[in-house]
Amino acid sequence: MPESLWRGLQPQCRLVSVTEGDAFFRPGDAPAVYALLRGRAAIRARPAPAIEVDLFLRHPGQLFGEVSLLLGQHANEARALVAATAGRIDAAALRAVLAKSQPTTLALARLIAERMAVAETRLGEVAPRGVKHRLLRALQRLAAEAEMHDSRGWLLPEVTQEELGRLVGASRVAVNHALGALRTENCIAMAGRRIIVRRLQ
Repeated sequence: MPESLWRGLQPQCRLVSVTEGDAFFRPGDAPAVYALLRGRAAIRARPAPAIEVDLFLRHPGQLFGEVSLLLGQHANEARALVAATAGRIDAAALRAVLAKSQPTTLALARLIAERMAVAETRLGEVAPRGVKHRLLRALQRLAAEAEMHDSRGWLLPEVTQEELGRLVGASRVAVNHALGALRTENCIAMAGRRIIVRRLQ
């Protein structure tokens, strides 16, 4: 998250800890923004009753729940993939911060616009396409968010094959095969258990 945004929000944070599998919020919950401090979380949508899609994976230092400020409630679910802690800022406290700080307001508005565009694209990608293609797009998105780059490429935060499967709507076995194909094509490499994405496009 942009440092200017975190500086503005941090004083208003109330710590919330959840165990693996529990939700930070569910559809219909009151609007609030969360800054993940520890663990990992998935933002899950249900575009249809029988379909559940992970729109985003969140790692420490990233915000989530911000779109609820525009909608007046949370439309999706944020579920902890491991035990996790986040700073929660409710809508009233956030409005007070934004009223005093134009840089924080602009940074948050930019973040919301970017996230809404990505979510729309992400839901479109659930349409039938090969697992390998969907996986490469998901890895490129995660790499762009991670911003950890060296001569080998973009180093992703640790993510499991099960988590990747939920991002692309595929089984862990299918993800494993697709990762192998992407390695063979030199689109990705491995650094221990972490994935290096060779290029973002």
